[in-house]
Amino acid sequence: MLRFVVNAQLITVLAEDDCTMIINPALEEGSDEKAQVSPHHMADIVSVGWDEAESCKHVTKKVVTDFLRKYIIYRFGVPETLITDNAKNLNNDMVDGLCEQFKIKYQNFTIYRPQMNGAVEATNKNLKSIIRKMTERHRDWHEKLPYALMAYRTTIRTSTGATLYNLMYGMEAVLPAEVEIPSLLILMEAKLDETDWIKQRHEQLALIDEKRLNAICHGQCYQKRMARAYNKMVKV
Repeated sequence: MLRFVVNAQLITVLAEDDCTMIINPALEEGSDEKAQVSPHHMADIVSVGWDEAESCKHVTKKVVTDFLRKYIIYRFGVPETLITDNAKNLNNDMVDGLCEQFKIKYQNFTIYRPQMNGAVEATNKNLKSIIRKMTERHRDWHEKLPYALMAYRTTIRTSTGATLYNLMYGMEAVLPAEVEIPSLLILMEAKLDETDWIKQRHEQLALIDEKRLNAICHGQCYQKRMARAYNKMVKV
């Protein structure tokens, strides 16, 4: 399975099991400075753990290149930097050609990197847990992947205090169940005319950067609380 993750520290992560690809880190490791945002690099402005995934039988170099085009470049814009480990399906002439075509900087990192691997493992764990609850036969897990991704994106995360969808688009997603049984959100928007809806959407987009900063602050406070709780259990 190929995955794409957008994170505060690791803007884009593409993974095949333990094989990780990082694209455009927002913050350099060990740096306290804020990342500079480029308006034509969509991935740069995202500060959440957004996840893109695709199931595939074999992760070949063509599959990786097509995934980069379809799920990253054509959806989020051209990233500034592509960072991968030394896996052969990530280091080849096709990926090199793609980077040269779109003027993407290409870098390698060592396989062991706790800041990156930890984010990938946490997302893998959550997605596997969701898929495991949805599947009846192990052979049909790939059919449940889109539903698992939607559930993961529309669930409020403890670490950020918000859903990934809200942090990405500035609004909550309309779930299929809300259409079948109209929710308060559906009923309220049904009463809005086009002018009021556009005004409301503009206000949501104007607050999106503030929401993302709040999510980062919330995440930092959450990490400190977890560290304090862990340190209390450690005997010196």
